[in-house]
Amino acid sequence: MNDGIVALLLQWLFLCIVWMGLADRLLAKMKVKRSTVLVIVTCFLLTGFAEWKLYFYPAIVNVSGFLLPLAVAALIWSGNSSSLQERSRLFLGALILIFSLVFLRKIIFWNPVLLLLDEKILIPLITISLCFFLARHLLHHVFYLTAVLPISDAIYQLSFVSLTNQASMGGAYLQDLLWVCIAAVAVLYPVFSLAMNGGARGYQFVSMIVRKIINQKQTGE
Repeated sequence: MNDGIVALLLQWLFLCIVWMGLADRLLAKMKVKRSTVLVIVTCFLLTGFAEWKLYFYPAIVNVSGFLLPLAVAALIWSGNSSSLQERSRLFLGALILIFSLVFLRKIIFWNPVLLLLDEKILIPLITISLCFFLARHLLHHVFYLTAVLPISDAIYQLSFVSLTNQASMGGAYLQDLLWVCIAAVAVLYPVFSLAMNGGARGYQFVSMIVRKIINQKQTGE
């Protein structure tokens, strides 16, 4: 399957799911309106299908793969009412992700023999794992994906300008990667949330038992 087709299929799927109201619970947790998501996904779909590009020598900027994700990330950042400490943590996490992805793609390019899995499996797997490790909230996961993937891809592409004389930012490969990661996060988030809640309840239960044992010992003495 050609690069870019997966992104278009997933965008159509997201459009149908959101329009039918099947994602209302997730959107409610993110505090995002259904109409807003429909407009954003439609913009991705139209610009991706038409392959809108802007040319700034030596870069070719894909609207659907570079500008729109960054616009979504900027909207999330501007609407984030978290404390300064939370914003700083989010920003630091984005820097860690950017560095990790650029470093990983460089290693894969220069030493493909080190690949334990196919690149199209390994990079999404590591990206999603880091997202869940660095943040708990679904909106923060979306911010990481829409901000980090285009920026890391731009840095990676620009690093080869001296060899290729051209850098394609947000190309078909990046669009597939972005939407595969978004789809995986949307599917895995309920499981992740349930596991986190179960872990917190388990910790509280164990703490309660330990406190009771300590109190009983103190009472007996």
